[in-house]
Amino acid sequence: MSLEKLESLSLDDLMKLYNELQQKCDEVRAKKIDLQNTIRSEVNTIRSLSQDIKQLRLQIRELKEKKNKLLESLREHRSNLSSLKEELNTRYSKLREIKRQVRMLRGIVRDVDLSQLEHKLLELDWFYQTHSLSPEEEKEIIEKIKRISLKLQTAKKYSDLMTELNKTLEEIDNLKSQINDVRSSIGEIKEKLTSINEKIKSIVEKINQLRSEIEDRRASLNKMVSDLAKLIETHTKLSNELKILESEIKRRRLLLKAERIAQAITRRREQLRELALKVYKKYQRGKRLTLEEYRLLMEFNLLKIE
Repeated sequence: MSLEKLESLSLDDLMKLYNELQQKCDEVRAKKIDLQNTIRSEVNTIRSLSQDIKQLRLQIRELKEKKNKLLESLREHRSNLSSLKEELNTRYSKLREIKRQVRMLRGIVRDVDLSQLEHKLLELDWFYQTHSLSPEEEKEIIEKIKRISLKLQTAKKYSDLMTELNKTLEEIDNLKSQINDVRSSIGEIKEKLTSINEKIKSIVEKINQLRSEIEDRRASLNKMVSDLAKLIETHTKLSNELKILESEIKRRRLLLKAERIAQAITRRREQLRELALKVYKKYQRGKRLTLEEYRLLMEFNLLKIE
């Protein structure tokens, strides 16, 4: 409001305008304080949400560390599985070779009694050592010993092959069991990896939701900050107008007070003049005057001193 317009208003109008502006200024100030509190609360909420995101990212980091360890374990198990399979294939190849040899010898050693052959061999050897034999008999005995020895060697080889076959079958069963255990462990690791991936996915979705919420709140916060700036500007403007009004009201009151004092002085002066005229008439009648009466006459130039 311009000074010219203020000067055109009466003191009562100025007071009324001041009260209206003061009320409006108080309302704006209250809105400003409320908005500042809301902004402060919103800032704290955004900080809290950001802290939540930080904690969630920490959880993801921990889950990824677990995942990396599981992946390393999975690679080790798969490598072990590959080695076990390779070893199993080797055992199967060995088994096939043993079975082939067993099939070749089975017809030769069928219904052979090892203990009986060993006993027979001992008898022939003892007979050969203890009897005088003709060349033909000696040759016949030696041939029998050779045949029995060969048969005995073949039977022992067959027995050794059967032992090796059973051992190989046992090793195959053991390898199969190990392979099943490793496969079971791999399955468990995969389940854990799936669980971790699902947790990470869920946390990432939560982080995205929090980010979206933070963006919305920041947009709202920016608007509130803009509104607060306008309120501060309005409050400052009203405060300045109130100061101008207050200054004008003080000036008016001082002028009014000065005017009242001047009027009082004027009235007092008139009263003294009337009193001085009465004293002057007393003086003219030759009556005796007091010192104060003399001073009063001199103040209004009613007494001439010769």
